[in-house]
Amino acid sequence: MRQPNHHVLKDPDNGVADLIYTAETVNKWPLVISTKFNVPYLLYKKHYGKKIYGEIYSVDNRMRNNMDKFESHPEFYTRTKVQVQLDDNNDTVIDVWAYFIMDFKPQLLDLETYDDYDSYGSHGLQYVKGCEQDDFRDELLRIVLTIKVTNRKRPIEFN
Repeated sequence: MRQPNHHVLKDPDNGVADLIYTAETVNKWPLVISTKFNVPYLLYKKHYGKKIYGEIYSVDNRMRNNMDKFESHPEFYTRTKVQVQLDDNNDTVIDVWAYFIMDFKPQLLDLETYDDYDSYGSHGLQYVKGCEQDDFRDELLRIVLTIKVTNRKRPIEFN
């Protein structure tokens, strides 16, 4: 079943995105589901959680820029390179981009971690559409320590 935000990758107005591999991270990372909207968050804490399984897309610059905007990079998420091992039976390892929350509240590490995300998974925590609306900012402040505002000459951080 299609995931709630998959339409962003498929919209040609956003650019080009071609699925090229499936892979698993070389290192463990905490992937948690949180807020009243059941949003998946990848937390930047290496060697904690599980190896994450997912899809690798080749994207053009326009798609990457639109994905950065969609993921609120760098205000909320930070796009960071990670190593993944491809499902190619050759143990091939490559660097890919992933979106992490860098400065999160420690209690997020108490949540269950997952090795992949499926909104319709057995966890029963289906993604709630509409989280892009105004009250989502209040939910974000429950999980992050800082949100950067970068539409100024100098970034400011809110605690």
